[in-house]
Amino acid sequence: GALTGAYGVAVLFTFNMSTQLYVQVLHRVYGWNFLVAFSCLIPFMIVDGTLLVSNLYMKMDENGWVTLVIAVILLIFMLTWRYGRYCTGKAYTELAAQEGSLSSLSGLVLQQQAGTLRLSPGTGVFMSPTVEKLKGESLPAALSLYNRITNGVHQRTVLLSVCFNSLTPFVDQSQRVELERLSEHIWAARVTFGYAEPLSEVNMGVVVRDDVLPIIKQNVENDETVRRRPQAASQQLDMLFSEERNEEAEQMLAKDAIEGEQGFDEGDNLWFYMHREKVMSKPGSNILRRTVISMYAGIIGITRDPAQFFGVPMDLVLVLNMQIKRTNRVKRAARAKGRRKGKTPKNTLYQNPKAIKDDIFRDKFDKHKTFLQNMDSCNLKDMYFDKLPEVIPDKAEWTLPKVNEEELSVCKKLADKYGKEVPMAEDAEEQEELQNEFFSRMARDKLNKYQWTWGQLRKKFNLALEGRVHVCHPDCQCAMAKQSSNVK
Repeated sequence: GALTGAYGVAVLFTFNMSTQLYVQVLHRVYGWNFLVAFSCLIPFMIVDGTLLVSNLYMKMDENGWVTLVIAVILLIFMLTWRYGRYCTGKAYTELAAQEGSLSSLSGLVLQQQAGTLRLSPGTGVFMSPTVEKLKGESLPAALSLYNRITNGVHQRTVLLSVCFNSLTPFVDQSQRVELERLSEHIWAARVTFGYAEPLSEVNMGVVVRDDVLPIIKQNVENDETVRRRPQAASQQLDMLFSEERNEEAEQMLAKDAIEGEQGFDEGDNLWFYMHREKVMSKPGSNILRRTVISMYAGIIGITRDPAQFFGVPMDLVLVLNMQIKRTNRVKRAARAKGRRKGKTPKNTLYQNPKAIKDDIFRDKFDKHKTFLQNMDSCNLKDMYFDKLPEVIPDKAEWTLPKVNEEELSVCKKLADKYGKEVPMAEDAEEQEELQNEFFSRMARDKLNKYQWTWGQLRKKFNLALEGRVHVCHPDCQCAMAKQSSNVK
């Protein structure tokens, strides 16, 4: 008797929800028009709705409220999880935007082609989405964090995605692994299981060793660019056999260098990288946001370990911790009001806005300049910058325009504005330093005074590399500035 009301309310709500879900099934799965599907199920909705309204009041007194309380609690947990995933995704997006294309898959490939990536021995496996979702998006969180820490990747970096075939109970062994080579050292592997194959019985380490690595080895052996003799081995041979070379020793040394570089004989040098999120709320967040984020952090703590879920041996797992902080945006009017009254915000991030803005710009400027220096071909530049004119030089070198007297006077004005003195150029080294100083101050002035975005400034810089835009202060009245004033 005590459960009659709770059971009745649960059944009535189930009837109504099933009818509404069936409308979505007819529309999305079977391709029916939404109005047609909704019209066909109107009689069922009327019957279910009448039963729910007529019995809800009476059932509430007979413990029907228990069902509603349980439903509300579950709904709160689901909405908290959804909001937490949204905040986490937004934090990753902001982090990727700060780092630019260096945090994307295409940027990682460009770094490798430019020779700025360090290669660690062995195989590193990173769980990731499918290749279709991965292209054009940011890197997997674990790989992005590993790249930021070590500034490199493994000699064989495998982006592993696990898929399930809902139409086949068991997948044939020959069709289980699909491999795609993204670059010389980066591979995307998709392992497919049937719906009757539980992951709890799968050892992902064995799958990678027995199914994925042999395919990679076969592809590498067929690649002539990988099989060529390394330069290091040639230099060692030149030192050891300067006059009379031993052909057998040369072949043995080159073979050892190739095997050491690829690491296929190092069967135990296999690591799976997982990332663990620690979500926190920043100071200044309201109590509701802090409560929701704390609940989300608690839900993450009780979720199943990804390594156990995917059947990865725990002795092969390296966990990279990442701290994510989210806060609500402070209203500009309130912040300005506090500054007018001379109040110092509680959040230490806003105690010295100008210094922080300069530090952020300096980091972006140095990173952008360093990356440009490492780019050595037209194709790399075309891939890195998505919006460039058709005329692209053969080499993307970091060159700065020459400083004339008129520009130097503008530079001195900028120096007086920022309280610094610019020395006159006497030789080539001082000239380069003067140009760099002039260039950085112009950029900082445009970022701060004219509120340019970094993308606009980057585009302006690269147009300047081609000589199509004059890099000087906006108030400059020289001929080059007038000629390039229409370029936006």
